[in-house]
Amino acid sequence: MGANKIVRLCAVLSICMITVACTSTTGPDNDVDSPKDKSISVQYIRQPPIDYAVGDIVTLRWNYTGYTGAQRMTRISEDNFSCGAQIRTMLIIYMFVEDWRKYHDFGNVRKRLFIDGHELLFEGLVSGAVEFIYHNDGSIEVTSPK
Repeated sequence: MGANKIVRLCAVLSICMITVACTSTTGPDNDVDSPKDKSISVQYIRQPPIDYAVGDIVTLRWNYTGYTGAQRMTRISEDNFSCGAQIRTMLIIYMFVEDWRKYHDFGNVRKRLFIDGHELLFEGLVSGAVEFIYHNDGSIEVTSPK
């Protein structure tokens, strides 16, 4: 083997060893209790009474420790809206829809919200916000109101 081939082979082996060492020190990502970034889909279905005399502006608002988000929702069909949101799993998420056509409910609506196709079900008023935890196993726990 020529000197150039030996140098190239040593370089390739060094890169492989560094890659393996870096991978093995971080370990597998199997900690089910650690918060993780998660992109979710959110659907909102507007319920009567509806004030059609005002503008049709619908905004999803949410926050959790260290983050506040807002996203304009896109109309899917009449009184049915959707958008995406970036959250962290395993943390309490505070979420509501600001809906101009629901200002008799103070504009902040927490019913009917669907997260990744699962409706957040709870007793209580339409107005206000809902709090939930999106667990790493995909389950969603409504923490307030109960």
